[in-house]
Amino acid sequence: MELFYPWTLVSASVRRARKAFVSNAAMQTDVELLEHEVSIDLRGRCPVLNFRDLTIDLIDTPVPKSDRVRVRILDLLITLPVAIVAVPVMLVLSIIVACTSRGPVFYRSHRETSNGDVFSMWKFRTMVADADEVLQQYFADNPDAKELFERNNKFKRDPRVTRVGRVLRRLSLDELPQLWNVIRGDMSVVGPRPRFDWESERFGSALPTVERVKGGLTGAWQVSGRSDLTFEERLAIEVKYATTRSIRHDLKIIAKTALQMLKGSPGAY
Repeated sequence: MELFYPWTLVSASVRRARKAFVSNAAMQTDVELLEHEVSIDLRGRCPVLNFRDLTIDLIDTPVPKSDRVRVRILDLLITLPVAIVAVPVMLVLSIIVACTSRGPVFYRSHRETSNGDVFSMWKFRTMVADADEVLQQYFADNPDAKELFERNNKFKRDPRVTRVGRVLRRLSLDELPQLWNVIRGDMSVVGPRPRFDWESERFGSALPTVERVKGGLTGAWQVSGRSDLTFEERLAIEVKYATTRSIRHDLKIIAKTALQMLKGSPGAY
């Protein structure tokens, strides 16, 4: 079943057909996509994701098996060699994390991916061991910060993050353990960011489109600004990726990710 959702901001008369949008989107970077004004209304039966002069279908049909096989082969061809090279790096990082702050080396987070499947996503621990207590004390000292955190679930200067953790996050090295998730098949190298269970409700009726594909170690959102983007902008990027996915686009995202890791990822904090 295919559901139609209009993407308009000024007038319905400027809407285009989905075919025209997809052909244009293939040549359009995710950053360029954000040059369009964006707003979102997920209330009601037919949610509206608003962009100027763009139209798109949100697809909730399964990805063809042949496409899934191609993506899985690409995942393994990329991940296995990288994992071998990354093992000594991860060993060094494990020692640094263990020696610089109290707590376990790894952090396990339960996330949702394609078809609502829940899995354990692994990262290097970047926060202090008593993170919850630190956060509540921060809210007590900064009452206005609670509303901001509930909206974005992020702080640019999160008081819970260790000094080493800030470096790991900035360079995206804290996510190296997720190579194991990709090898296991929990994630793909490229895909929408795996969601917390409480985030799924915010996706509304757009969720079936986004969860057609597995969550990714990296993705269009990560190379387009990450946490510097609003939720509406993230959703627009994730929807576009899920409806226009291609191996060529995935390789482009991987290349962008590698460059950002070398210079520090914008929006990674």
